[in-house]
Formats: sequence, structure tokens, C-alpha cells
Amino acid sequence: MTKKYTEELERGYSVSTVMEEAQRCLLCYDAPCSKACPAGTDPAKFIRSVRFRNFKGAAETIRVNNVLGAVCARVCPTERYCESGCSRCGIDKPIDIGGIQRFVTDFEAACGMKVLEKGAANGKRIAVIGSGPAGLQAAATLLQLGYEVEIFEKADRAGGFLRTIPEYRLPEIVVDGEIERIVSLGAVIHCGVDVDKAKFEELKAGYDAVLVATGVRKPMILDLFQGNPNVVSAVDLLTEIRSKHGEMNVPASALVLGGVFGLFMKLLMPSNRSTDNK
Repeated sequence: MTKKYTEELERGYSVSTVMEEAQRCLLCYDAPCSKACPAGTDPAKFIRSVRFRNFKGAAETIRVNNVLGAVCARVCPTERYCESGCSRCGIDKPIDIGGIQRFVTDFEAACGMKVLEKGAANGKRIAVIGSGPAGLQAAATLLQLGYEVEIFEKADRAGGFLRTIPEYRLPEIVVDGEIERIVSLGAVIHCGVDVDKAKFEELKAGYDAVLVATGVRKPMILDLFQGNPNVVSAVDLLTEIRSKHGEMNVPASALVLGGVFGLFMKLLMPSNRSTDNK
């Protein structure tokens, strides 16, 4: 690889450069970027806060309905959503909304800001099965509403699918920080717990409600390759690569089915090795 596996591909903004980018915003009255966000975040509002150097206010806007704001800043395809609705598209180029959000959440972490608070206890206990994005967001929302929340995760670390995304795009420290934010709200996470039928019945009996947020971990493999020992799914390979921080041997040649994963493999493999991307 041309860069270390754990080094982010793009540098984030500094205070001066993020202010410069935020100044490009047209401050639309009925901001189309906010309407285009599927997560319900309000980019127009947090960009406005950044323009006035109110970084805590910006963080509050991002976190109010998205506890994984730092993750989304790095992996959300903003060019397809909020940035595609930006009014500047008809002038030059859209505001770098993802980059501004990354600056705000990085600044929040660096300053140790605490913008979310646990709600007044209501005496109810909720069990959440799965610690991927859905389970983590659900836990954070429930905690702010006053519920006690315990999360049960099959893997030895919380994070679910977030733990498969290459570190140069989503650093380990960012995922850990997002999870720690939820733990600080009062979440209790139990890792290494395989919830079978008996365990599920136990949870139903011991909690006021059980939320199943297990996601889809089973990879999709073409029938042609089922049972082939030389075939590995993208999810399984990415998980292994991330667990080894990119320090692993790869074959001298490989056939990759799928365009996005093919680009990743080209980054991973030395230049003197070949990768066919079909």
C-alpha cells in the first residue's frame, strides 16, 4: 500500500480552512441540503454554527438524532444525499458537508465535549441484541429517554459492521470513541454473548422489552462458489484485514467480483502483483 493501513486517506480541516469552507454556504432559507439528509440531520444548521465558531452548537445539532455522527462524517455517501441538494451545485461545487461534519466531531472529541445527557430514569429496562449501528443508535436514544439499556453482542468487540470498514476510511479510534460516548450515557455492553433461543427467552423474562438489531452478517456468495475453500467473502476478508491492521499476506493473484471491493484490493496488494477486477 502507498499509505499505512491505519492512516486516513484524507486530512481533515483545520479551524481556518473549515471556516473558509463554511463561508461558502449560501445560508438558504429552506435549505435543500437538510431536506436531502436521510438521517434527518440538519447540515444547514450546523454549518451556520460553524460560521459563527459555535462548534459545540454544531456538535449538538449533529448528535441530536445521530449518535454516530463521527462515523457518518467519514462513510456516508454525502455526494448522493445532502451535497447533491446543495444550492452551490449550480454555481461551482457543493459545500463539503461531510468534511465540515468530520471537523466538528473531531473537535468535539479533542475537547472532551459532552453534548448528550441521560434522561431521568423511568424504571424500565431494555435489552438490545446486536451492537452494530442500529443497536448503538437505539441504545443511545433509549438512554436519553430514561431507559436502562444493556447490549448483547456475539463478537468479542462492539461495533458490528463498523468493524469491517478499512481503517484508512474509518479509524478504530473513531469507532471506539462513538461506543464510549454511548457507554458514558449508561449503556452496559456484554460481548461474546451468543443469544440463542434459550438466552432470548431469558432476556424476555428479565427485561421490559427486547430489541433485536442483529443486522445481516451472513455474506452472499454465488452458488457457483458455495463450499469452495479458495473463495472468501468480502465481509470475512475485510474483518480479518481490520483485525490485523492490514498486516497480512495476500495471494500473488486474485479474482475479485465486485467493483468497490476490487478498488480496495488494489490498494492492499503490492504493485508487482495483479488483481483482476470483474
